[in-house]
Amino acid sequence: MTLKKIISVLFCIVLPLFLLLLSYQFTVTFFSQTPAQENTLKFLAGKEESTLNYTTPEISHLNDVAQVMKSAEIVLFLSGIIILGVLFYFRKDKEQRWRLLKYGGASTITFVLIILAALFFNFYSLFTLFHQLFFPQGNWQFAADSLLIQTFPIEFFVNRGRRIFVLALVFGGMMIGIAYLLKRKMKTKN
Repeated sequence: MTLKKIISVLFCIVLPLFLLLLSYQFTVTFFSQTPAQENTLKFLAGKEESTLNYTTPEISHLNDVAQVMKSAEIVLFLSGIIILGVLFYFRKDKEQRWRLLKYGGASTITFVLIILAALFFNFYSLFTLFHQLFFPQGNWQFAADSLLIQTFPIEFFVNRGRRIFVLALVFGGMMIGIAYLLKRKMKTKN
């Protein structure tokens, strides 16, 4: 496999991750929450103290969530650098940039559709698996009447997840659209 192909495959793997994390950041930043959710998200970001009376186990879980959120920001940043680096590497090869955006957008759409299909058929198992992976110490299960579950019911995660995946699909489609605009521009110059 040539270096060009290896870099292209890397791009098609990293772009879906980047677009999903970007969609997550957009959803957290631009979609409204209840005042309690807003306060908790600001607490997780280290911007203010929690005004809610969470229990010690809930605070422990929220601290773990804050670490996962920080890790997601780091991965978003690093994947963005990789994407920009690949696009810079192919700055003079317009044909390859067109292919990268086209196939990267297609891989994003495919990846998101696979996740959505899996969620549709097995949401609770995937929700549990996600928590077992990111919170292996097991402090993520709370009674239905706990303040944390009342503040962030399952519907919160379903609605946010829906928005994240729709945005990622839109971003993937935008990559394909940009690719075709670049191709059209290349043809008109020739």
